Amino acid sequence: NTLHVGGGAQLIQNFIDQSLWDEARTFIAPNYLQNGILAPKLSKMDKAVKVFQVGNNRLEVVRNTPILA
Repeated sequence: NTLHVGGGAQLIQNFIDQSLWDEARTFIAPNYLQNGILAPKLSKMDKAVKVFQVGNNRLEVVRNTPILA
């Protein structure tokens, strides 16, 4: 089953914080915007498993690495 979360930054961050995700695909552009809403943040433990160049952008595929209690 697949669920695509396309909400705002706060909704997506809530899914990340509660570890309710398996994979994230993020596009990273060479441009930096000075103003606006910050993008959701993944854990520093979550590393890209695949990286693709798409035009001037980079697509990173990241897998969730949940901490086991």
